Amino acid sequence: RRLSYALEHKLIDFGNDPSFQTPWLFAYVGRGDLVTKWAREVGHLFDGEDLPGDNDSGAMSAYYIFIKLGFYPLAGQDLYVLHGSAYPKITINLANGKTFTIRAQNLANGTKIKAVTLNGRPHDPLFLRHNEIVAGGELVFIYE
Repeated sequence: RRLSYALEHKLIDFGNDPSFQTPWLFAYVGRGDLVTKWAREVGHLFDGEDLPGDNDSGAMSAYYIFIKLGFYPLAGQDLYVLHGSAYPKITINLANGKTFTIRAQNLANGTKIKAVTLNGRPHDPLFLRHNEIVAGGELVFIYE
């Protein structure tokens, strides 16, 4: 409730690095719906003209990219929180020669993630490991 209150009343400054992980905290209480909602809200701070904060060492640019990709890294861990891609399809060319493709089905029709698959198999809808990305393949967000 406190986290929702802080976000609803704009008490969090997303232009400052220490606040970056705030929307993804909902994943720790199993609220993927709120992760997706607030990740999208933060994404609206990027208006295409300017960044909503200081881009020291590229932090704000990286933040934007992860918001659009659909997953966000947790500092000091090999874990990412899933929140849903902003685009129907994104392909990342990996350093090992493989590709990792992210798809969003029914993106235009939904705001809530119904299911997640990795390489055609059901996957945890909240968390993704780094080794799953570098192995290559396809992550699909299926929206309601």
